[in-house]
Amino acid sequence: LKLFSLALGNQNIQQEIYGSGTGASLNKEFLDSANAQGISVQVKKLDDLVSEQSLPLPDFIKIDVED
Repeated sequence: LKLFSLALGNQNIQQEIYGSGTGASLNKEFLDSANAQGISVQVKKLDDLVSEQSLPLPDFIKIDVED
């Protein structure tokens, strides 16, 4: 098991992630709280993370999609 302090996305960037209660989102409007606090997080493409860290390809990916 290997943990990474980053988010996965469709581009490699720094972006704010917002948390409120037990939820977190890269989209502040998704949270139902005006008190959502943001911190800067590195966002990486999964293909790049796998390549850079010499990781095996995942067998299964669970995705929490926000729309």
